[in-house]
Amino acid sequence: SLVISETPRHGGDVVGVAPLNDAVVVFKERAIFAVAGNGPDNTGGNGGFESRSLSSDMGCTDQGTIVSLPIGVMFKSAKGFFLLTPNFEAVYVGADVEAYNGRTFVDAAPIPGSNQVIFLSADGEALLFDWFYKSWSVFTNHPALSACVWKEDTFAYLRDDGRVFLRSTSAYTDGGTAYALKIRTAPIRVTDSVQGFW
Repeated sequence: SLVISETPRHGGDVVGVAPLNDAVVVFKERAIFAVAGNGPDNTGGNGGFESRSLSSDMGCTDQGTIVSLPIGVMFKSAKGFFLLTPNFEAVYVGADVEAYNGRTFVDAAPIPGSNQVIFLSADGEALLFDWFYKSWSVFTNHPALSACVWKEDTFAYLRDDGRVFLRSTSAYTDGGTAYALKIRTAPIRVTDSVQGFW
């Protein structure tokens, strides 16, 4: 709470915080601040914090979307999904999932051993972002309450019916049930092949 008290009053209520480099990023409803420093000693003196504004026109709308990753901190604002880079630059990454900007996401967690992070909503749709390929995927039938990395190497999430699901790298089912996969590709023009062969 001492770090939060160092941020200016404008920007609305504090939505959440996340570590980034040697600073704590404070997300407000309409502003973002970075707070750095060692703080005061046990006597209340000899130190302090320094606060700087990262954004005065954009904040975080969903506490559940604030997630620390090796490439920075991701969050959702009223403008969509952003990545706050280690240089404290807010980069828009949500162009492909703008249709989901109105959704409320309850939690997010990285998937260990991958370059992916998943954002879970209460209504059952989940968004997965692959930061290496800069691509998004959408999953259905994932009504969630919470998510975490369990035992440092397993993605786990709590469903709204109380069941806990663990990600497996050897089984490709949804809780033991097979699921359908849809893939959208660029147009495939078979007439452009050699002598129309397809």
